[in-house]
Amino acid sequence: MLSGETAHGKFPIKAAKVMHTVALRTEAALPSGQMPPPNIGQV
Repeated sequence: MLSGETAHGKFPIKAAKVMHTVALRTEAALPSGQMPPPNIGQV
């Protein structure tokens, strides 16, 4: 995400809220069985 650039912009709070909304809607649109498992412990 563009969180680094967002923090320096003119509207950082609004930008963070939009990023949050996009993430929630994207996750809700994906079938739960299609989320890949996290690669914990792997680099």
